[in-house]
Amino acid sequence: MFRLYISQVNTGVKLLKIVRRDLVDVVSVCEIKIKQTNYLRTLISDLVKGIIPNVWKRYYTVPPGLTVLQWVTDFGQRIEQMQKVSTAASKDTKALKDIHVWLGGLFSPEAYVTASRQYVAQQNHWSLEELHLEIIVNPNLPLDGNSFGLTGLNAIGANVEGNKVTITSEVLRKLPLTSLHWVKFWCQIKEEGMQNLELLSELKYLSLLKNY
Repeated sequence: MFRLYISQVNTGVKLLKIVRRDLVDVVSVCEIKIKQTNYLRTLISDLVKGIIPNVWKRYYTVPPGLTVLQWVTDFGQRIEQMQKVSTAASKDTKALKDIHVWLGGLFSPEAYVTASRQYVAQQNHWSLEELHLEIIVNPNLPLDGNSFGLTGLNAIGANVEGNKVTITSEVLRKLPLTSLHWVKFWCQIKEEGMQNLELLSELKYLSLLKNY
């Protein structure tokens, strides 16, 4: 997990430096302290139009139609999460596993899922192919060594109570602390029986726009 967070923090730091440098240069152009370049001319044009500059969008997926103001707000929240990660790592790197993560606020959410799987496999000496992912919505359930806490998840058109999903007319419901839990697949079949094992496939979106 440490290597995952190092990569995430480095991405955030790199992009933050670019954004700060660009904004400082834009101010300097407006104050006639430096000359415009083609890069700055395009940058200023994008910002005036409310468009996210292309160079800012290279580091993580951005939903279509997002304005630059919305992007800056979102990016600021991502940096805040990385600051919490850095603070935790400076005290004890082992504590990184127990951080409650805003999954959508990572620069590579899929990398987090992969890293959590690898972590559980290494800790238990299991093969990756044996692991099966469970999502448990229960804020009162303590996280064990094979579980990872997720925040900021939403259920659309559904209600989740007692770890059961029911269809509802409610458009959006914020989920409480959710556990990403890895179990050994064949152990689960042995305990529950194949006839009682239900696999549910669901649609997942990176944003509330539901278009990517």
